[in-house]
Amino acid sequence: MLRNEFEFLIRTRYLTYYVRLTSEAWYYIKKECPNYWNSKNILISADFEIFIPYNYNHEVIFLLDRYGELIDNDYFLVYKIDFDYPKNDLLFLNMEDFQILIKELKNKSLFIPQVVEYEFNKYF
Repeated sequence: MLRNEFEFLIRTRYLTYYVRLTSEAWYYIKKECPNYWNSKNILISADFEIFIPYNYNHEVIFLLDRYGELIDNDYFLVYKIDFDYPKNDLLFLNMEDFQILIKELKNKSLFIPQVVEYEFNKYF
């Protein structure tokens, strides 16, 4: 019996003990996304700064790392997306990944300022 969503029971011949898994390990072992990965935990500012928890979905963080610039990493990972000057123009050739990122940001953010929404709608 699991005590909570992120504990995994290990049984040996003599001992039974619990190991606390990270959210990524839980995803790889159970093939299920943790519930908070589907919750609206992303904050977006009008200055195109995206605040995302450090233990959020690793695929979204990977896409943000490709298309944005990491500014700060204290409690939140703070990425800045500049639509005018991408880090690498070759990355923008894969528009499918960029559209997946925008879709995830739209679905998982608490609030999107109008100026950011306008820029996002250019890519759909």
